[in-house]
Amino acid sequence: MAYKQHFIEWFSGKGVPSYWDVSTNSTVAMTDEVDGGIKLTKSTANGSWATLSFSNYKRPFSNTGCVMHQVFKASTTSGTSCNTGLSDSKGSQTNCMLVYHSDSIESGYYTLTTAGNAAVSHTATTTAIDTNWHHHKLEQKSASAEYSIEGVLSATRDSNLSQSKMMPHMEAYEPTTNTFSYQFRFVEIYNT
Repeated sequence: MAYKQHFIEWFSGKGVPSYWDVSTNSTVAMTDEVDGGIKLTKSTANGSWATLSFSNYKRPFSNTGCVMHQVFKASTTSGTSCNTGLSDSKGSQTNCMLVYHSDSIESGYYTLTTAGNAAVSHTATTTAIDTNWHHHKLEQKSASAEYSIEGVLSATRDSNLSQSKMMPHMEAYEPTTNTFSYQFRFVEIYNT
């Protein structure tokens, strides 16, 4: 559901709505469980991925003032990598503000990642990645990016911020044969 530049997605129903673009050589599907949401599952193929973003490259969210709330969980904490948040593209993430859930980036802690014109920076939180549902909040301001977990400010960045408008981006990827999944039950994004 979208109201001007306020977007809400509960990931319920039998299929992925048409305003989402599914890019994958793995699996992206609605789950058949209560409050399970949508599941992005990486296959065992080396370097496989599962990505969900807006179709037609719609980028309605400001790089100088927007908020994203999301609730997601992972199937494992080992051999896994998910980046989820806001990006200006479906793949290269030249300009973005993302949460990383990975055991290889920042030694297995939830991490705020920003990129401005391809200059990428990571700031780890003190919260170790796990397999539980968590509420994540990203806020892009004019001179900073903030990341909160369960309502607690956990990381801030003030350099290498996005230089262009963005859209939601959720991706499960790992350049190995590991298989894993990420489930998203809620996403809300709005300009401030």
